[in-house]
Amino acid sequence: MQMSLKSEIYMTVTVSKVNSNKEYQDTLKLRYQSYCIENKWLDASNYEKAQEVDNFDAHSIHFIAVSEVGNLLGCMRLIDKKPEIMNEHLFKYFEHESQLKKINAGELSRLVITHSAHQLIVLKKLFYTALNYAYQNGFEYVYLAVSELHMKILTSWKSLSINLVSKTPSTRYFSNKFEYLCLIEMKDYQVVRVDDVTF
Repeated sequence: MQMSLKSEIYMTVTVSKVNSNKEYQDTLKLRYQSYCIENKWLDASNYEKAQEVDNFDAHSIHFIAVSEVGNLLGCMRLIDKKPEIMNEHLFKYFEHESQLKKINAGELSRLVITHSAHQLIVLKKLFYTALNYAYQNGFEYVYLAVSELHMKILTSWKSLSINLVSKTPSTRYFSNKFEYLCLIEMKDYQVVRVDDVTF
């Protein structure tokens, strides 16, 4: 699967769960290009295989966006809702947040979108595919960890069918480039037909 952060034009964007080891490796390489090379949020020297990976990837559901010619356009992960995993991860940022005691909470993170002409549609389809999965698999809450720019885009959608609970404290990481911005309550979430998502 080819990948590039440069601008290209695609007519069709397909988003799905990662279903093979090759697809998974491709997402890690794309994350490395974004997090370590382009944005320098992480030290590239810590990743000998040019793949950005952490302890939570093994406990995550990974999603990819692909063009009609097979180019990787973006990726995102949903960290599992198992309490021992999420508590360890989130409490170090929000020890004062009582909301974190929700045992069926997951986290959407590691969102990367290439500089394609269809960044908005890639973002929408990745986001809704992951939320559909979370709703259908019993996640009660989802923490969203994305850039402020992506968060502004998400909250600007008039058709956004999610309940954004009050924003979490602006605890930042990755050299102040990212922050946990909100908690999504899944109770009243309406499953979205991703194939029908448009600009």
